[in-house]
Amino acid sequence: MWEYSGGCAMSGKLSYSQGSLLRLVSAFVASLALLLGLSPGAQAADPETGTLRVSVSAIIDEAYVSVAGTKISVYASPEDETPIVSTTVTSTEDEPSVDFVLPTGFYFVKATPPTTTNWAEMWWYSATSSDEAQSVEVHASDVSDVWFTLAPERRVNGILTDSSGAGVENAMVCLYVWQHTDTGSCSGTQDDGSYEVDGFGSWTSATTYEIVVETAGDATYYLAASGTLSTAAADAAPLDFGSQPIQTRNLQLPESAPRIAEIAGSVLAPTGSALPVDGTQVSVYVDPGASPIQTVTVDESGDFSFIVNPGDYYLRAVPPASSTLISQWYSGAIDVADARVVSLSAYATLHPSFELTLGIELTGTISDSLRNPVEHAQVRLTPVDPSFSGVSSSDTGPDGSYRISDLTDGLQPTTYTVSVYAEGAMYYLHSDGTLAETATDLKQIDLSQVGIHTLDLEIVRPDFTQTPVPTISSDTAVISLGSVLTANVADWTPLQDGFTYQWYRGSAAIDGATAATYDVVAADATHAISVKVTGTRTGYAPATVSSAATEAVAKANMHPVKPTITGEPTVGAKLTATVTGWQPEGVSFSYTWLVNGTPVAGAAGSTYTVLPGDLGKAIAVKVDGTKAGYVDDSATSDSTGVVAAAVATGSVPQLSGTAKVGSRLTATPGLWTPPGVSLTYRWFASNAVISGATASSFVVQPAQLGKTITVEVTGTAVGYATLVKTSAKTAAVTAGTLSAKTPVISGKAKVGSKLTAKAGSWGPTPVTVRYQWYANGKKISKATKSSYKIAKKYRGKKVTVKVTGSKTGYTAVTKTSKATAKVK
Repeated sequence: MWEYSGGCAMSGKLSYSQGSLLRLVSAFVASLALLLGLSPGAQAADPETGTLRVSVSAIIDEAYVSVAGTKISVYASPEDETPIVSTTVTSTEDEPSVDFVLPTGFYFVKATPPTTTNWAEMWWYSATSSDEAQSVEVHASDVSDVWFTLAPERRVNGILTDSSGAGVENAMVCLYVWQHTDTGSCSGTQDDGSYEVDGFGSWTSATTYEIVVETAGDATYYLAASGTLSTAAADAAPLDFGSQPIQTRNLQLPESAPRIAEIAGSVLAPTGSALPVDGTQVSVYVDPGASPIQTVTVDESGDFSFIVNPGDYYLRAVPPASSTLISQWYSGAIDVADARVVSLSAYATLHPSFELTLGIELTGTISDSLRNPVEHAQVRLTPVDPSFSGVSSSDTGPDGSYRISDLTDGLQPTTYTVSVYAEGAMYYLHSDGTLAETATDLKQIDLSQVGIHTLDLEIVRPDFTQTPVPTISSDTAVISLGSVLTANVADWTPLQDGFTYQWYRGSAAIDGATAATYDVVAADATHAISVKVTGTRTGYAPATVSSAATEAVAKANMHPVKPTITGEPTVGAKLTATVTGWQPEGVSFSYTWLVNGTPVAGAAGSTYTVLPGDLGKAIAVKVDGTKAGYVDDSATSDSTGVVAAAVATGSVPQLSGTAKVGSRLTATPGLWTPPGVSLTYRWFASNAVISGATASSFVVQPAQLGKTITVEVTGTAVGYATLVKTSAKTAAVTAGTLSAKTPVISGKAKVGSKLTAKAGSWGPTPVTVRYQWYANGKKISKATKSSYKIAKKYRGKKVTVKVTGSKTGYTAVTKTSKATAKVK
């Protein structure tokens, strides 16, 4: 900041002109005359005065009521404590009026209802506070009308708290006309969460309202009938102010309300300036000395907003680099030390604004005589006027650019001298535009005009006269991995202050290789190595000289070690290749598995699962090693013994079904390995093979009656030994059960008629069927065929037939028919 050591003094006083004072006195006299009943028209004859006519009325329940007792006051400014003139309405008419004779000019009028009413005090025009009051102009020899319609004051107050009961500050509580959220009044909450919303007077006769609460992040809540706040507009409940115009409503945010805060502000151009602010970035900081936590670009109106957690923050507005506006910390600070911290509690919204100021900037570049940018130089501005102390400066970046932007701060110098500190030397800008190390004949630059001034400077330095080419030596006869290369540099003329180095692999700079020596690494293999040496001396232009390249770096040899195989050479077993002792470390390995010396397609991992086709063959593994900077190499393991057959595994088969002639027994083999093993079956009756019984199920035959049944499951797979598993024995096979039908007799039950028995179907087939006829339950001799001719002696008796089925291995079954009618 500039400090001003000079001084100046101003003195004087402000006063009314005599004419103005006389008019004011005249106005007072005229108003006094009005109060004494003198004619206002006569008083308004003065060509420098006019009449202010104020009409007052009040409408309650659509009917006029008396406004007597209302005080009308006229002010020169709404901020004045004492009015110019005032009077009290005494008329009981519906719309009484009072006149004031006043000097021409602008005035503010206030109507104060009697204390016996609950009507709202009002300023012209329909304003409930002096901040919103509008002026009325009194014209010479004319009447200016204003009017007031008084109405009961409607007001709501209370405390807004969060779910824990703590007061919520800087939230907005609004009272809207019911279902008209564009008509109403709002008030911000105080530190303790208290609020008071008023301002409802003559401009609305509504008596029903709703309460809406707005918190950070545009969160909106509506007072519901339950007395709680809801986020749903449909839950809003009407409040009746007709009988109770002043109410208290304590409000509590729901527990779900997000505990956030909002910063919603604007960036303004300087007063009277049309400079655009678009492109300005506003940042939020927790620590102004650290990086911002959020940055936004203002919109076309200059507005911006952030959602943040509760806490303390700093704000900064930064115009675009091309702008002549200067950066600013909130509020109004140029220097970060003067920045104002803002504290935000949960749910609060802050509305900061920045009014940017115009700045003076000096920008440009610093380069050497070869047009190379000069980095880390410092450009300094020194005021020519000795009344100002202090120097403004800026360091150059990688492109040699600088920017001095703190040249606007109240009283300031307008002319400066320029100096540049670079590489240990101080250079001064001379009147001829050149930089030299002598501080004489200095050029003065004028920075009195607001805007961006550009000044490009060139440091002209002499060159070295002799720069011998460096050579490279190696500590090994052949340059390879691990060799140490040394850059050999003879002294330059004039003698250098020092050298810097940069080693190259081919044409590419090697990252970090900036010493006088270099250790060759694997990545250098097959590449030539060179070095560039840069010499420096204060006051001289740096110079860079390149060495000749070395021969290509040779690849080194590996020291392979034969791998070993672990695991049993058995079909299905996993073999593992182990590699240890290879040099150098860090070699990458690939694997090829060999069966009787032949590579196995696809077997390229460090493990190998022995295949059935490998049975009787030997297995080995070949390992190939690669590493950058080394010659590829390989090694093959010793072969295993010949691969042996594996042993399959299987479960004891389980039998299901009943050991009974004619029933089906089913064998369940259980779990067998390897997958895909082939299973065959053989069934046995009391240890004797049942011919042809080779399926997984078997129907018990009569020949097995009385014998026990077993099944033998045999598993076979290529490369595996055959495995046989036998089930447990069943119980002895029991006789089967025939299926039978009840026979049916056809024919007439009449002496001499023939009756025929239909046996129906019997199973399992074939079944031998025998017949026996009966008369009244007694066996008829020799009646053993499927038909019977009724003899005379059986007249009056009922005939039945019994059918007996038999089959080897099955229990015989007899079925009796239904009896016929009595034989006629």
